[in-house]
Amino acid sequence: MMENLYKEFQKRTGMKQVEIERALDVSTKVSFKMNSDGPTVTQRLALAAIAAGLEPWSPDTAHEAEAIRPVLDAIRAAKGGTS
Repeated sequence: MMENLYKEFQKRTGMKQVEIERALDVSTKVSFKMNSDGPTVTQRLALAAIAAGLEPWSPDTAHEAEAIRPVLDAIRAAKGGTS
């Protein structure tokens, strides 16, 4: 269920609601909506980046996301998934 994804993210990362709000730069109202309705695809992508420890994208940090791509591809290939 999509509405459980927010709680699952909190459980897996150990982040409190206020920490997630700061990391996503969203209001408490948006955070409550994510919790009740489930995060949007865009929000889920942002949560994945947070969980991976990525900094917000900029030309100066682009190398971080680029560096983890081969690792993700290898994990997905080992699991029989696609990238």
